[in-house]
Amino acid sequence: MTVYSVSQINGYIKGMLDEDVLLQALFIEGEVSNFKRHSSGHLYFSLKDERAAMSAVMFRGEAAGLGFRPENGMKVVACGRVSAYEKAGTYQLYVEMMEPAGLGGLYLAFRQLKEKLEAEGLFDPSRKRAVPETVSVIGVVTSIDGAAFRDIVTVAGRRDPGVRIILAPAAVQGEGAAAEIARGIEALNSQGLADVIIVGRGGGSMEDLWAFNEEAAARAVAGSLIPVVSAVGHETDFTICDFTADLRAATPSAAAEICVPDRREKAERLYMLVNRLNGYMSGNIDNYTSRLYNIADSFPGADDITERVKTRLTASARRISREMQHRLETAEARAGAVIQSLHQAAPSNVLKRGFAMVSVNGKVIKTAGEAVGSEGFMMRTQFNDGVVHGEIKKVD
Repeated sequence: MTVYSVSQINGYIKGMLDEDVLLQALFIEGEVSNFKRHSSGHLYFSLKDERAAMSAVMFRGEAAGLGFRPENGMKVVACGRVSAYEKAGTYQLYVEMMEPAGLGGLYLAFRQLKEKLEAEGLFDPSRKRAVPETVSVIGVVTSIDGAAFRDIVTVAGRRDPGVRIILAPAAVQGEGAAAEIARGIEALNSQGLADVIIVGRGGGSMEDLWAFNEEAAARAVAGSLIPVVSAVGHETDFTICDFTADLRAATPSAAAEICVPDRREKAERLYMLVNRLNGYMSGNIDNYTSRLYNIADSFPGADDITERVKTRLTASARRISREMQHRLETAEARAGAVIQSLHQAAPSNVLKRGFAMVSVNGKVIKTAGEAVGSEGFMMRTQFNDGVVHGEIKKVD
């Protein structure tokens, strides 16, 4: 009769479990119970269903990448391997990844991150900034192929053709999209070329819009030195980025309308102000004339003086009105000339004339000297009808 030690049996069982291929990459759905977060950062809990339960552990390194906070009663899908803990003679699931199960899990992750960032003060109205009254350059972080960018360009161009738009292209859906959105915001901030940034995309399901509910994107929006307008989805869609942004727009088109005042509206306001000023001046002239006549009634022989003063006041008012009208027309003509020159100098029109825009490692370069030391890097050449990618072999 062979007698084995407890350690031998536990080691044998562990070996069998570790060698079983089917137990090395399991996806298990269950409800979290007995949840404990150790001071070391490790997570200890059980996964259970209606008939059974199993122990699970998620070590600190893997737990740091969780996008939500596990709680008792939460339904999750865990991915990991089954092995034995020899010292206790128990088997458990060693979790490497974990996500809330179903759409309910997404709502839970949304609520938890919202509560966390709100507690940090990132939603506080006092930190919100207004969109500048005069916007010359708009930075846009969205997909280059999406309808959102086309809508922004169309609306902005219709309201003021002189406004320049810089696109920081980013994936707006799927794995890694939140990181790309954050990098786009950081790039526009580092270059300091935009007066305001629009971050957004068209509508979709909660899963489609999820990149704008991730912490990386939300913190990048909150940390932007340039005011940010969040324009994600349709009017009824809300994301975490909407709360951390300086302003929320119902749609990308609405964001463009907010950022770009209509030139015609500005001209109408100017004319209205001029008319109000003319009316104000005419009213004052009539008022002072009436007072002069009242004074004249008290002094016989003063009619001639009163009439001369009235004539001079009227002439001065007309002269001032003509001067203001002339200045307004001159300013409008100059503004039109500037807008036309800006439109001609817009990158899209420059490219149409046969020029190209070259960028290395994401930075636009204007001279060959700026490419020195970039051998081996990829070079992007933008033409009017497309983009050519290549590798820099040599710089002369």
